[in-house]
This record gives sequence, structure tokens and C-alpha cells, in this order.
Amino acid sequence: MTMFTTEPLMKPYPLGIDNPIAIRQVYGSTRWALYWKDDWQKLISVPNQFIAYDVRRAILKTMGYGA
Repeated sequence: MTMFTTEPLMKPYPLGIDNPIAIRQVYGSTRWALYWKDDWQKLISVPNQFIAYDVRRAILKTMGYGA
């Protein structure tokens, strides 16, 4: 019996089409929004894209991804 495991403790960070949260610019404004990709339900609207990426990373971290 070993004390080490070969499985990672967190899921790998989803890249590209595997990412469950999409970031899009709000049409006609300078704001950015996060959407669930499966049904395109809006999660949050933020002032700029850098905050949007940070918020997505934080949400994915709470979902168990290694962000």
C-alpha cells in the first residue's frame, strides 16, 4: 500500500471549447458578461474583460477546477 496517489486533487483547468463558462462583450456597451455555455444563461456583468477572466477563474476554482 502506498501513501501517494497518481490522480490529481483538482480537475485540470478547462481550455477553449471545454470551458463551461463563456465570456462575451455586452452588445452596445463596454461591459463584459459571463454565461453558462450549455443554456447561455447570464451569470454576471462586469466593467471590463480582465475582471471577467478573474471572476470566471474564481467560479471554476469553487467548482473544483485547478484554476
